[in-house]
Amino acid sequence: MWAAVLACGPGAMLSYQAAAEVAGLTDKRASMTHVTVPSERRIARPPGLVVHYSSRARQALHPVRLPPQTRIEETILDLACAATRLDDACGWVTAGVGRRLTNEVRLRQSMAERDQIRWRPELAELLSPASTGMHSPLEWRYHRDVERPHGLPGGTRQALARRGDHNEYRDTLYKAYGLALELDGRVAHPGDRRWADIRRDGS
Repeated sequence: MWAAVLACGPGAMLSYQAAAEVAGLTDKRASMTHVTVPSERRIARPPGLVVHYSSRARQALHPVRLPPQTRIEETILDLACAATRLDDACGWVTAGVGRRLTNEVRLRQSMAERDQIRWRPELAELLSPASTGMHSPLEWRYHRDVERPHGLPGGTRQALARRGDHNEYRDTLYKAYGLALELDGRVAHPGDRRWADIRRDGS
C-alpha cells in the first residue's frame, strides 16, 4: 500500500477498495490497488494500480492515518457512487455505520459537500433520522418496502438484549407486541456475521 502511494507521487492517497480494506470497511482483499491523485497532476499509471483524479483530493484526505488514505466518509461515498446496483451502494453505507466507523450525521455532511452523487435520493433517505440503526441493505428494504407502505408501527432498531452473560442486538424490536424481527441471509449479513445470526437464532 505504501509503495502504491509513493509511486503516484505528492498528494496521492489510497482510495476506493484499497482505502476500504485498510480502514476495516471490508474484509475482502482488493484485486487492484486504487489510488487517488489531485486533479491538477497527471501521472503515468504504475502497473497494477487504478488511478483516480479528484479536484477534492485535499478535502478527502484523512488528516492522520497512514498510509495516506481518503477519510472513511469519502471512501464510502466513492464506492457507493461507483456501485452499479442500489443494494451495493446501500451496502457500503450500512457497512460503515454498522461497523461503527462513521455515523449518519457525518455521512450526510460529506454528501452535502459533493455536487454529484449517484443514488443521492436513495442514500439521503437511508441516512435520514427515520432510518437510523439500519445496518444492512435488507433492513433498509424492509423499512422502505414493508414497514412503511403497509403502515406497520415503527420498531426500535438494533435493540439491546441480554442473553446469558453477553449482549445481543435485535435488528428490529416491536416491544409493545413482544416481537423481535431478524433479517438474515447473504444480503443482510454477509460472511461470518450471517452465520453468527444463524447460530444465535437456533439457540
